Amino acid sequence: MKVFNPRDLNGQPQTAFIEATRQAHMRFGVFPEFVGLALRGSLTKGYSTEGSDVDAIMLWDSFLSSQKLALQELAQADFKFMVDGTPTVNLQAEDINVAVILEDVMYYPSKLSNIFRPVTGKKVDLYRKYWAIHLAGLPESERQIIIRGMAISLARDDLLGWSKMVERVSSVPGPQDYRRHRLELWLGRLDHFLAEQ
Repeated sequence: MKVFNPRDLNGQPQTAFIEATRQAHMRFGVFPEFVGLALRGSLTKGYSTEGSDVDAIMLWDSFLSSQKLALQELAQADFKFMVDGTPTVNLQAEDINVAVILEDVMYYPSKLSNIFRPVTGKKVDLYRKYWAIHLAGLPESERQIIIRGMAISLARDDLLGWSKMVERVSSVPGPQDYRRHRLELWLGRLDHFLAEQ
């Protein structure tokens, strides 16, 4: 399992985050359709505090299961759980079945964006490689629409935490500058991910 270990405002590793991630992997890793956890929120951006919760999206693939399993039932709604005194884990579920995403990717590129967040799990690289190959085969104009749509979705999600960041960090750019910066950052990261696949 890959571990993404961000630091808090004081530069300290987020050990509660690692434990929560391990617990989630133990809880869901037994299901073949479990792909990984896409990480988001203040923990991934460096402005978390001791009491910050863990925000993640459980990525699963409905194609990998021919029957309704417990994981699919859990995916019907958001849910929360506690892990031995660590912060609350806010876990949403998202089906990343390739056939499902292919139907809507031109209109809803945000459905694809979560696999390009920091993701723990062994299977996510297969999905990234598939989409890199798929996007490379599209006409350039369609490819750019999808990549820009993913970057906008990721930057918009980052902007949701802007008010928390303002409370915790002394020098924070205004929301428009911050959004522009995050959009440029995500465009660069997506280009990098797709090029290295």
